[in-house]
Amino acid sequence: FPVTIQVNPAQTTTYSVNGTDSNGCLASDSVTVYRPSVVMGSNQAICAGAFASLSVTLASAPASMLNLTYSWSPSAGLNDPQISNPLASPTTTTIYTVQVTDQISGCILSGQVVVFVIPKPVVDLGTDFSVAAGSSSNLIPLVQNAGLTPSYTWSLLAPIYGSLSVSNTRNTQFLANSVVPGVVIQGVVLSVMS
Repeated sequence: FPVTIQVNPAQTTTYSVNGTDSNGCLASDSVTVYRPSVVMGSNQAICAGAFASLSVTLASAPASMLNLTYSWSPSAGLNDPQISNPLASPTTTTIYTVQVTDQISGCILSGQVVVFVIPKPVVDLGTDFSVAAGSSSNLIPLVQNAGLTPSYTWSLLAPIYGSLSVSNTRNTQFLANSVVPGVVIQGVVLSVMS
């Protein structure tokens, strides 16, 4: 006659049973009860407008025994909320929750990951101005949302009619060449990375 027991292991466990009949014949069998767990990717920080790669997998369960579906929420900012590894581009810091359902066992597991959105720096070099040949002018930009330790890179656009005193600080000085072919326009670019 069959013997039934109920088990609810905290982790994947293999159970074995031995049976002996009245003639002393021995038989044995075993079964493994898998206790899958969700493995989430790390929390991430992105600049506004960039993408983060999210991921979820199941540990402690053989792939051959699983038929998984995925549901990420909120779905806003995701390229596909029904896959295991969507791309996320939220406009603000967002906590994403994923529900993983195994269609074979009916198990439902969930996990969370945070995507922190860092605002892009705002840079304003002010209005255009004139510099006489051979003279210099200080360039002091207004910079916002640059974070705690931003890096600065100044550059001149071609054609070049002068030089910069430094190229890796917040403020710099432009020195116009002593000889220029009439009235010229010199483009100056400041890149800020927060």
